[in-house]
Amino acid sequence: MTKNKCTHTQLIFLILLQQLGSSIVVSLGIQAKQDAWIAILAALVGGLALLWLHIKLHQLHPDVPLTGVIRKILGKWLGWPLALLYVLYFIYVGSRVLRDLSDLLKTALLNYTPLSAISAFIMICIVYVLSHGLENLGKTGEIFGMIYILSIFSILAVLFITNVFNPDRILPVAEDPMLIVKTAYPLVYTFPYGEIILFNMLYPYVQNNQSLYKITAITMIFSGLLLSLILAVMVGVLGHEVTSRSTFPLLSSLGKVNLLYFLQRLDSLAIVILVIGGFFKIALFLMSAVIGATDLFKGEQKKLVTPIGAILFVLSQFIGANIAEHLSEGEYFVPRYLHLPMQTVIPLLLFLIGWIKKKRARSSDQIHPPPNQAAH
Repeated sequence: MTKNKCTHTQLIFLILLQQLGSSIVVSLGIQAKQDAWIAILAALVGGLALLWLHIKLHQLHPDVPLTGVIRKILGKWLGWPLALLYVLYFIYVGSRVLRDLSDLLKTALLNYTPLSAISAFIMICIVYVLSHGLENLGKTGEIFGMIYILSIFSILAVLFITNVFNPDRILPVAEDPMLIVKTAYPLVYTFPYGEIILFNMLYPYVQNNQSLYKITAITMIFSGLLLSLILAVMVGVLGHEVTSRSTFPLLSSLGKVNLLYFLQRLDSLAIVILVIGGFFKIALFLMSAVIGATDLFKGEQKKLVTPIGAILFVLSQFIGANIAEHLSEGEYFVPRYLHLPMQTVIPLLLFLIGWIKKKRARSSDQIHPPPNQAAH
């Protein structure tokens, strides 16, 4: 894959689709009850700080993806296994998103279709798009990103126009501050904000990557505000108890809409949001894994998309015996024991080691200048 294949506009839409992705259709942060929307905003603060760390880590070696940065900082013997671990991490998280999307589609729309058939069809489409490179994914993201955002605002408008939203259901505000903090960290902090680390694999391929923090931070803030608004609306329509029990609360909220028996059955809008968001989130994790594998094994990206996509598909079929077990793992084990180390702890240690090494190298150059400088 050649460099500079992603424009700033394409990057913005890809970040939006990754951040909102599957987060927008589930009851994110509902552990904080009616204050779920506050938990999302509270986690956004930590997410922006984490983004700063990720950008600083990237800037140590801006011409290579995260897997290359790791090897440059730690060397071949320590760096290569850790870089491979990140490739496996991207595959695993992508497989979880695929399972989420397949389960929700089966529950909401395709009740009698085997889960494996749904997942296989999704992966075939994703592999086809990625086989044409990051540029193709970016252009596709621009088109479907606009449809995605338009669908979201259409849903919000309908829910307000039809008066199914009851603001009393989100009261009292900040009833339990500690519960908000416990929900925000680590759950919402790691999902979706911490997953922004996948873009450390894509930043080297962005045209004019001098304003990466500004672009990514503004997009994250927008997506965080939108997520918070949507959660507040869903709780205002259903109540926090119903929202927490619902597998697909956005779809349940739209089920309440009935304007003069004319404007009703808007399930299709929720399905559009689910499919587009899930599709691009899986595609981005798969693309990150492929870029990493290409960097480590020096293979050809196009030839690695299909086998890695197949691994992701197979893994998704064995994650959790059922949707309840799968969601339980995603709520407790994955944020604490997988996301936190991979998104925060390891990047922080890498940055500190890389920063110290660069500082020492500069000091050494000042004490012992290169021969061509010493001659002057």
